[in-house]
Amino acid sequence: MKIKPKKKKSFDIKQFFILHCEKFVVGLLAFIAVFFMYLGITSYKSLTWQPVDLDQSSQSTRTYIDTNKRTADDEKIFVFQYDKYSEWIKLGIRLDLYKTPTVWLPLLFPERIKRDRVPLLPVENLMAAAGLGAVSIKPTGGKTQIGERWAVITGLIPIQKQRDFYVQAYAASVRPTPDQDTPRYMSYVLERAEITPDQNENNLKWNKIEAFDEIRKVLNKWNGIASEPVDPDFLAPYHYVGAGSLWMACPLPPTLKPFGKEVTQNSIPLVSETSAERQRKSQEYDKRLQQELEQTSTDSDFRNKSPFGGTSTTRPDNIPRTTTENIPIEEQRIIENFLFRYIDYSVQPGKTYRYRVKLTLANPNFGMSEGDVVNIDLTKDPYLDTDFSNASNKVTIPPDSRILARTIYPPSQKTPWLEPAANVLAVYFDLNDGSEWVWGSSERVYRGSTLNIKDAVTYHPTTIDKQETRAKPAPPRPTAAPAAPTDTKLQPQRKDVITNMCIMDIIGGIELGKVVQDAPTIKTPGKIMAVNNMGEIYIHNLVEDNKEIESMKTTGTENNQRNIMPMR
Repeated sequence: MKIKPKKKKSFDIKQFFILHCEKFVVGLLAFIAVFFMYLGITSYKSLTWQPVDLDQSSQSTRTYIDTNKRTADDEKIFVFQYDKYSEWIKLGIRLDLYKTPTVWLPLLFPERIKRDRVPLLPVENLMAAAGLGAVSIKPTGGKTQIGERWAVITGLIPIQKQRDFYVQAYAASVRPTPDQDTPRYMSYVLERAEITPDQNENNLKWNKIEAFDEIRKVLNKWNGIASEPVDPDFLAPYHYVGAGSLWMACPLPPTLKPFGKEVTQNSIPLVSETSAERQRKSQEYDKRLQQELEQTSTDSDFRNKSPFGGTSTTRPDNIPRTTTENIPIEEQRIIENFLFRYIDYSVQPGKTYRYRVKLTLANPNFGMSEGDVVNIDLTKDPYLDTDFSNASNKVTIPPDSRILARTIYPPSQKTPWLEPAANVLAVYFDLNDGSEWVWGSSERVYRGSTLNIKDAVTYHPTTIDKQETRAKPAPPRPTAAPAAPTDTKLQPQRKDVITNMCIMDIIGGIELGKVVQDAPTIKTPGKIMAVNNMGEIYIHNLVEDNKEIESMKTTGTENNQRNIMPMR
């Protein structure tokens, strides 16, 4: 039998790589190793740097750093301020930053501390405004009224903030006295500085105003006082100890026309703005104020007396509450500020002033024993003063004459190039009797007219429309007086009417037509802009000024009263 030869197997590449893979990997690694050895041998270079080269490189780098003017901010690099941080480290750790409101070991009884000085807050937002008016006086030489000019100085006494300081300082003191550990305003020191055109306002000369003497002088002259228009809850209680103790809001002169917002601050309301209950309290305040005025005498200086009554230097244990403290708690409102007010009657027309004030309070530590306070010196002075307030705004006292806009005459449509004209009354205020006299009821003024008229013929306001009308308009100048009225009190008088006012512009008064046939002609609002010799600008509204003119024509000037506020 014939044997078949074996069939030759075919080549299997997969089997080949499985059997010889390790040999390939070993060969590749050997090749890579030989390659890197060759590179290392062939690329070796000897080091050529010398120590001198290193020194030169560092020196050039140092020179570049020293001469480079670019800052860290230019390079946008944050540099930690180690110098300041080192100073903070010297101060130590601020323990108040790590305090917790949780009391870990509460005391059985509150810890009592000795009494210390409390910060005293000055008057805020001191403002001044000028005014004038007729004041009723006690009959003297046949006169029952005179004219007065004044400057009203008002400010805010931060009573709520001051009370908070008292509570923080004395509520947990060794000897708390709730009735007296509250601000008690006794008096104040008021100073005035006159401003001149060449005055350096950083170096003003301040002069003290003897406020107590000035108020007592006018009170002896007046026929009573005016009703207080301010809500009494915003008036600090008055504590009379002796000569020099003052009302924080001084009494108002008895003008027949009532005062309004000009004698208070915007944040302090008037009685007319509050309820009937507040009005009742206001009447009670007026009665109490009259009684206090009658008790005011020429006693010795209040600073020589105890703020708690009498001349004793010891502190009494029981001190009666003030009137405002007797109000039930549910009726009391939170009063943030008391009103400060003083009226300066010693001002002169044409002069400009600034004011500042510091308050005098009763010392709550006066008469305390050495064990009650941190320093016995705190108990020696019966009164303490605040710092001076910031100076008030500048106030210029106007002259005794003023102007009122009565009529505006715009140019007609046929002659629009002509100047507008106006009829302006120049009102002269007579300080002798508080009356007012008018000039210019038939005169026309133009832009640029200055209303200073020497020896002008003036008329009583009730006779304005009884004057003779001039045939032609003429520039402002004195005119001959018409036939005198039968009443001698109403006869024309010659006065120097010096207003120091110049007419800058006249606008409005243009006819717009009628809504219906029989209705009056509608006109654009008329206004006159005027400037005084101090550069202060005033805007006179035709409607408002005519209301005052009509009031003067009807009642005369017995109730005149003006508070002058220029446009700011």
